[in-house]
Amino acid sequence: MTTERDELAELLASELPSDIYACNRVWEAWSHGTMSQDDFTPANEESDLIAEIAAAVLEAGYTKPRQVTTVDELDALPIGSVLILRDAKHQPHPAQKGDYGWRLPFLDDFWDSAKILAGCESAEVVAP
Repeated sequence: MTTERDELAELLASELPSDIYACNRVWEAWSHGTMSQDDFTPANEESDLIAEIAAAVLEAGYTKPRQVTTVDELDALPIGSVLILRDAKHQPHPAQKGDYGWRLPFLDDFWDSAKILAGCESAEVVAP
């Protein structure tokens, strides 16, 4: 069974560029002039390092974003929840739930959940 950490580690490994390297020796080796190119490997191939990074990200509070598709799901979210809405061009727009509905930074009024869903291609909960 894949854990959340394993899933995040797999995502991190797939997104890290191959030109980011991890050093496989202690840093003190620099002062002895014994380091070479062979002491470095692409970071995305270092499974232990990637797993440590994934664990730290989760410990810091990361939760996997989830899609919401119904008014009931949006209405059930607590005040303070944050969405990333994607328009027809897949451009992201943040929205935060307040006491009177959903607030978008470029609008002065609140939208209800039905209007939020009607105005976007997808809605992803990113917090809490």
